[in-house]
Amino acid sequence: MLPPDTMMLPCSFRRIVSALVVLSALGRGTVAFAQVGDADPAAKAQAEALFSEGVALLERGDAEAACPKLEAAVELTKGEALGGKLALARCYEKVGKLASAWGLYNEVAGRAQKAGQASRGDEARAGAEALEPKLHRVRLVVPAEVVSLPGLAIRLGDRPIAKGAWTTALPMDAGQSEIVVTADGKEAWRAVVTIATTPGTTTVQVPALRDTIIVERGAMEPTLAAPAGGSFWSSERIAGFILGLTGTAAVGAGLGIGAIANSNYDDGLVEGGCTGDPPVCDDTRFIDDARALGDASTGVFFGGLGTLIVGVIVFATAPNEAATASTPVKVQASVGPDLVQAGVSIRY
Repeated sequence: MLPPDTMMLPCSFRRIVSALVVLSALGRGTVAFAQVGDADPAAKAQAEALFSEGVALLERGDAEAACPKLEAAVELTKGEALGGKLALARCYEKVGKLASAWGLYNEVAGRAQKAGQASRGDEARAGAEALEPKLHRVRLVVPAEVVSLPGLAIRLGDRPIAKGAWTTALPMDAGQSEIVVTADGKEAWRAVVTIATTPGTTTVQVPALRDTIIVERGAMEPTLAAPAGGSFWSSERIAGFILGLTGTAAVGAGLGIGAIANSNYDDGLVEGGCTGDPPVCDDTRFIDDARALGDASTGVFFGGLGTLIVGVIVFATAPNEAATASTPVKVQASVGPDLVQAGVSIRY
């Protein structure tokens, strides 16, 4: 509503006064997004609500809570509202993000001049000029051999740095920022820089980048190499492996049977009433059975040992699969209490 003293003025003059009232309201943050004509009406309404709440928080001295509100308001209108950006710049200044505030002040100053908003442009320009001597800057020193690398890219914080700005002292907000330098075929170089709250310049020397070490999949895994010309597991080698397993089992069986025979022999000396050395027994059946079992264990043990040796020889000397693709192999092995039989027959 217009002030009462403007009601009786001529129509054209009332329009001028109305415009001044609206501009004054924009400066106070009541309709900061009215000039964003192309914005979605719902988005503009949400932006106005967020802006009003953010400005209220800022006026109460709660800049930490105000800045997210103002950021959301500016984002909703895609940064077109200069009033919103100017308020956000003030908020950034309050929370110590001087570089961000300086950047926004400069942006608003340039755009306000083109938009014919002289007072807003003057305010933004004054804010930028006041902040400039307080800024802390970061200057990168990039050696020529790094500059010439293909695909070279440098990021400072969350933003990429254009090649033309690599040697420029760039304003940065106080706190810690990560510098990341990458290039094709090179390992990424990273460094964390602490930006002081006082004015000054921090110089960062970028070193020569190291070559990327490429480890192919499986290169570090141990493998059993096959002989040239075919698969390692040929038919003969499988036969040798089976014979080796059979022989190993037979050797174990022989040892087990021998242990039983020895125990039975000791029991037979007692149960047969045997005395002396060599023993003379009233009943020799017990020790005779134990001796027979011992003979069987000896046969199984040495038969298994022979089979194991044959298996090792066949396994070690067998050609690869490609060389024996048409060579049939027959393996026979049997284990019993009296004898171990094993054989390999190869038909060419």
